[in-house]
Amino acid sequence: MIRVEQLNLYYGHQSLLEDISFEIHKGQTLAVIGEPGGGKTSLARSLMGLIQGYRLAENEQPSASNHFSWNGEAWLGDMNVLRSSRAQLQGMRGCSAGLIVQALSDALNPHLTVLQHVQEMLRAHGLYERDAHEECARGNIPERLLHRYPSALSGGEIQRVLTVLALANSPEFLIMDEPTAALDTFNREIAIRSFQTGSEDRCQMLITHDIELARRLASHVAVLRKGNLTEIGTAEEVLDRPRSIYTQQLLKLRRNAHNSAPILASGEGGYPELEARSGHGLTLDKLHHSFDGRALLSNISAFVPAGRCLAILGGSGSGKTTLARLLSGYETVQDGFVYWQNEEGRAKSVVALIPQHPHRAMACHFTVYEVLKEALMLSGGDQSELTRLLERVGLPTDSDFLHRKTRKLSGGEAQRLVIARALATRPQCLVADEPTSALDMQARSQVLEILRSVMRNKKMALVLFTHDHAAARSLADKVCHLEQGELICTQAPETNAAS
Repeated sequence: MIRVEQLNLYYGHQSLLEDISFEIHKGQTLAVIGEPGGGKTSLARSLMGLIQGYRLAENEQPSASNHFSWNGEAWLGDMNVLRSSRAQLQGMRGCSAGLIVQALSDALNPHLTVLQHVQEMLRAHGLYERDAHEECARGNIPERLLHRYPSALSGGEIQRVLTVLALANSPEFLIMDEPTAALDTFNREIAIRSFQTGSEDRCQMLITHDIELARRLASHVAVLRKGNLTEIGTAEEVLDRPRSIYTQQLLKLRRNAHNSAPILASGEGGYPELEARSGHGLTLDKLHHSFDGRALLSNISAFVPAGRCLAILGGSGSGKTTLARLLSGYETVQDGFVYWQNEEGRAKSVVALIPQHPHRAMACHFTVYEVLKEALMLSGGDQSELTRLLERVGLPTDSDFLHRKTRKLSGGEAQRLVIARALATRPQCLVADEPTSALDMQARSQVLEILRSVMRNKKMALVLFTHDHAAARSLADKVCHLEQGELICTQAPETNAAS
């Protein structure tokens, strides 16, 4: 059983979790839903003994220093994780508990290949009879990925590796923090089946903003807002008959997203020519790109006018992130051209990337203030814009938040900060790589409205790479699929509707 009793967690004077209590019995899955920054990931890390700090004595108040502190109890089976030594915690994590983390960027050892990660995990558990190649195949990790290092993997590929590692030893306790956020539909179904298989013998906690995932996996649901449990009960009670106004709002936003208009696509095959190549816009001209001798992208051509959006869908590992990095200058173009078209002809494009892994994209020792200050300085912007940028993406503007290190941000907070940083550079084009994957429905709606607003009002071109079909419906003028290195567009366009 997982048992949490009156858990309080602080960072300095700031309260992250307040008086949290619940139980998860064998065979149960508790889904924890709520807003980014509400304390979900902090709760998961507390249960796994990954919070570095100190226990508060009775009646002791948290200090003003930048350290974590806590009181209360958290049990995984017979182990009180908040009172255990580091050696005991390492033994617990190695034998009886599995964790799938949200921060994909630093979840794997950068010096080990995929196959070496799985081999090391099997050796650590004494599972010498198991074959690492077979474990990878069960997690839909193809042979071509086995000898790659984490830096050469997409977000979905990393997430598949983490799932294989977490389930390798059939843990008694499984903590999952957004375990399907970076996965395409096909791999999402494989992951869900793996979480369902053997779940009757595990205690599982699922942290997610995906209400449908919670419905499919969870026996119970808890709603966490600003560090407080606002509602907890069976999945049917909370998701079908919610008591709190906040839960009702979350479910309403989810329904609205599902009721958006159908996905659009360009005309009868060929390249996604959103309109004639005249005026202002981003041009992709016959891009080719290879990796390890394998053609990853082939003959990619498109024109995205200012004020318009091209959404590109595709499976995990299809090349979406590589194409996003080519468009924004983070990868060198091997063959073909990327440029900004205006009345005078070709010009150098000013493109800002909203990356898929926000924590990896920011210096971990920088504060929120330093991240935006640097971007404004490099773009020649005014420092007075800093507060406006934070407000625009729905982040706090108080001093405590401004001086928080980026490594202390939740996944949703980090995602919105990199969007603010991208806007600070005043780009002609935004390239958004899975910009909503770490967000709950309320924050997702805010971010989609931000992107829609800057695209139309600032006359920016927007290239959206996503698994989120509803986001594509909401923003895109045209939608194409990246399949086997080519952009495939087959259906006639329709009028899109905002979600």
